[in-house]
Amino acid sequence: GGYTGRNGNFGFTPPSATSTSGATVAVVRPATPTANSSGIPFGTAVPGGLFQVLGNCAQDNTILHTTSAGSYCEQDLINRYGVIQPRQTRFGGTARFTVNVGSKAQAYLTANFYQSKVFIDGTPQSIRSNGNPVETRGISLPVFLSNGQLNPQNPFAAAGQAALIYYRFGDIPSNLTNLSRTYRIAAGIDGKFGADDSWGYSVGATYSRTDLEQTRRGFLNIAGLTKAINDGTYNFVNPSLNTQAVRNQISPVLQTRANSELWQVQATLTKELFQLPGGPLQVGVGAQERYEAQYDPNPVPLRDFITVNPFSAVGNRYVSAAFFELNAPILKQ
Repeated sequence: GGYTGRNGNFGFTPPSATSTSGATVAVVRPATPTANSSGIPFGTAVPGGLFQVLGNCAQDNTILHTTSAGSYCEQDLINRYGVIQPRQTRFGGTARFTVNVGSKAQAYLTANFYQSKVFIDGTPQSIRSNGNPVETRGISLPVFLSNGQLNPQNPFAAAGQAALIYYRFGDIPSNLTNLSRTYRIAAGIDGKFGADDSWGYSVGATYSRTDLEQTRRGFLNIAGLTKAINDGTYNFVNPSLNTQAVRNQISPVLQTRANSELWQVQATLTKELFQLPGGPLQVGVGAQERYEAQYDPNPVPLRDFITVNPFSAVGNRYVSAAFFELNAPILKQ
């Protein structure tokens, strides 16, 4: 559909009580302040209260609409912020060494390194979240600031009403950088023995590890956001006037590290027993021991960032295996 086909995801069309979206121009609605223990200013919408644009739609190239519910700014988030393919940089290298051990065996050593860096631009974060990790769909601009002054950004403050706010932080870029490095080393020896070289063996060991660093920018810290709203230090009317210090308080850089690890040893032994019409009857036996581990801790253990999934995956396991194979080419065909 493209920009004029209206088949993209428009960020704010129109406002609703349950919406978690918003445009980069703030829209507010009168609300009754509600008490809570989180410190986050909440409110309940006043029945019949109209939506009102707090800023200027023209400042951010959004489209002003006025309906029976009030005014709001329409914004095509896909056209403006959508990414078809993220920026990627990859490189790697492999080295392999082999050496003959006597006339019947060969040893090897292989080393690999691979790095991948992916930078993903994101859509600016919405001030409203439906419970990940906290519910902020009732977040409001309070009547009074923390210093007791009437809130100059709340157009309903003089009437003793809070202002439910719908907003996306367009002045705080949102992005994710994934940097992974993989290391692998493998060594082993293969050979034959016996008077007629009818015995064969292979022994090998492998170790590998992947380290992942994730850097998130633009995600909202609950404490920093709450303080900026209660103090009135973040300018929702004209975000271009905000200082970088206030932006950093609301959205500090979030860095996490994870890794996965594997090592294994494996050995096989084969033997040609006797000849069949189609070739030698062969038997093989082997065993393997493997260790796998993953360390991917909760990126927000304090659950203090909005819309950052508080997952974790930490654990390890051992895998043991034994196996055999019989190859009997009974007929030439």
